[in-house]
Parts: sequence; structure tokens; C-alpha cells
Amino acid sequence: MKYHPSPSRFARFIDGLYSMGFWFRLSGFCIFLGLLVVQDELRHAVFGLLRDGIVNLMGP
Repeated sequence: MKYHPSPSRFARFIDGLYSMGFWFRLSGFCIFLGLLVVQDELRHAVFGLLRDGIVNLMGP
């Protein structure tokens, strides 16, 4: 059985910041998806940008 020392307070702090950042990004993404469903103008703007980008990637 290996000995695993308990993580320091700094390591636990960094781990907490990382997990908080993950949930912050996830909630922001979910809010953005909700706005895409509700807001017609935002949806048209985002999909217009995506369409223009795909057209530019395909070339003339």
C-alpha cells in the first residue's frame, strides 16, 4: 500500500479554482444555448457568422 500525502492547502485551492472554472464555463455555455433558442436575432447572427466562415473556408 502506497503512502499518499494529503494535498497542501495551495493544491486544494488550485483544484477548487479549476473545478469552479469548469462549472463557470459550463453554465456560460448552457446560458448561451438557452439564448440561442429564445433570441431569434442572436441565432440569425451566430448562424450567419458560421455560414460566412464555412463559405470562406470552401473558397471561391
